[in-house]
Amino acid sequence: MSDKIPTAEKYGESLLPRGIIWYKEFDEMMIGFAQLHVEAALKAASEKAKFFPISTWNCEPRGVQPEVNKQSILNAYDKNLII
Repeated sequence: MSDKIPTAEKYGESLLPRGIIWYKEFDEMMIGFAQLHVEAALKAASEKAKFFPISTWNCEPRGVQPEVNKQSILNAYDKNLII
């Protein structure tokens, strides 16, 4: 498989034996299913993200904890790529 993720149609066709017809409704179902899972995965990542210190040197002022930018995680994958 190349670096490019196949479309729902190409992926479905690759799973079917020759001569079997791939219907457009399958594309729509697969796209909807993938979108739900991408959204759920990004949401879970944004809610469960943790910071791990990379050294003993702490640049943050005492008592200030870094925060996760949840929007950056939620927007990390372009949902328009799920086609």
